[in-house]
Amino acid sequence: MDPAVIWYVIVGVLFAGFVLLDGYDLGIGVMHLLVREKGLKNALRPVIAPVWDGNEVWLVVGGGALFAAFPVAYANVFSSFYTAFMLFLFAVMFRAASIELAHFFEVRWWQVFWDLAFGLSSLVLALLLGVAMGNLVAGLPLDADGIFRGGLRGLLRPYPLMTGLTALVLLTLHGAAMAALKCSKPFDQTAREWVLRLSVLFVGLYAILTFWTLRFLPHMSQAMREYPALFLIPFLTLLSVVNIPHWAWRGNDRLTLLSTSFTILGLLALFGAGMFPNLVLSVPEPSHSLTLWNSSSSDKTQFIMLVITAMGMPLVIAYQIAVHWIFRGRISPDDSSY
Repeated sequence: MDPAVIWYVIVGVLFAGFVLLDGYDLGIGVMHLLVREKGLKNALRPVIAPVWDGNEVWLVVGGGALFAAFPVAYANVFSSFYTAFMLFLFAVMFRAASIELAHFFEVRWWQVFWDLAFGLSSLVLALLLGVAMGNLVAGLPLDADGIFRGGLRGLLRPYPLMTGLTALVLLTLHGAAMAALKCSKPFDQTAREWVLRLSVLFVGLYAILTFWTLRFLPHMSQAMREYPALFLIPFLTLLSVVNIPHWAWRGNDRLTLLSTSFTILGLLALFGAGMFPNLVLSVPEPSHSLTLWNSSSSDKTQFIMLVITAMGMPLVIAYQIAVHWIFRGRISPDDSSY
């Protein structure tokens, strides 16, 4: 198999791991911003306290893999989206600081500031992830050097904003499902109510975005028309979406979280299949697109990185499994700890 194709899959898996694992961290942060019940608000941050930093490892590894395997795309994307990436970076830093510093001082203004930083930075990160994916799907007017020169304002178009809103609601829903699984009574029931409300909103946004994509961006369904077996992906994704409110209503928190997880993975799989072989689609001049082959490093570099990945990824996966196993179970309601 072409090494560029292998790395396309690997990079996709790495970023999918980030969205799946850090996605519920972001959702918890957005919930923390929205909820008014003090007991639930105090219980949310401890849900992610033991795992959030490990979850972000997937972003670091994914960025490193993109740099090594597709350096041209990495350089052009960071140059084109410089302002957006700086905003993303500052949001990452403020979220990390808010998790660690919020309770250093029992002073109200200090706690209010870091609570707002926690919620707003999580909201911005979730929204930017969706906007970025929406721009990649809709395509960008790249010049002959593969550079987008429209600035931040040029990224805030209707379709990417719709994608960003959908991603924001989905990740908040994912966080609510995790909160329902991890919080003790009575906060678990409150989290389930959030899951039910958010699932209704997400289904509506999902239907609108699906129609918009199929109607105006036919290139995203071209792979399924050529390979009908790929229709299994949207079918399983739709099944996962339907099961979110079903399992939440029945109080099965594990299957609710599993449903939100498969929904995220299904949508990312659709994104990867629809974008192939483009990394950044150029519209209206497709010849300027950044593809697997005009953006990749040498075969030798990709082979060496493949060996390193084969040695390192089992350690990352083992660490993730160990941490989630150690901190399994619900948070104790008396001291908000395990």
